[in-house]
Amino acid sequence: MKKNVWVPGGIYRLTADINNLLEITIQGAGMWHSTFVGDPAVYNTSAARRVRFNADGSNLHLADFAILGKLNYRSDTEGNDGLGENFGTNSSISRIWIEHTKAGMWIVNSSGLLIQDCRIRNTIADGINLCVGMRNTTVTNCTTRGTGDDGFAIWPATYRATDSRRVGTP
Repeated sequence: MKKNVWVPGGIYRLTADINNLLEITIQGAGMWHSTFVGDPAVYNTSAARRVRFNADGSNLHLADFAILGKLNYRSDTEGNDGLGENFGTNSSISRIWIEHTKAGMWIVNSSGLLIQDCRIRNTIADGINLCVGMRNTTVTNCTTRGTGDDGFAIWPATYRATDSRRVGTP
C-alpha cells in the first residue's frame, strides 16, 4: 500500500534514523522550506542518532526538503547519514539539499532510480555514492561542493545481500 507524507515548511529535529522506507512519497515544501536537522546534543554520540533516511524497498519518492547534519568526525566503520541503502526499483530523489553529513547519499541495489536537481554540500566523505548492485540509474543536474572524498562515485556492479535489521553501510 503506497503512502504519501506531506512535510509542510518548518524545521524538524530528528534524534534517530528513519528506517525501512518503502512504497512511500515524502514530499516537502521545498529544499529551503522543509528542513530535517540533527540534534546537536546526540548527533555525535551514536551513528543511529543522526539524520538518516534508510530505504528498504521500491517505489520510494523523496522530494523538496533539506537534511542538515551536525557531524564533526569521520569513522568508516559507522553507517552514513543523509540518504542510504536499498531504493529498490522505480524510486526517485528530487530537489534534496544535504549538508554536514558523512555522505550525502550512499545507495545500493537499486534499479530505475532517478536522482535529480539535488545539492550536496560540506560532507565529510562522498557526495553521492552509487555503491553496489546499481542498474539503470540516472543522476542529473546535481551538484556537490566541499566533499571530503568523492563528489560522485560508482562501484562495481556486484550485488550485495541486504538485511533490513542492519543500519548503515560498510
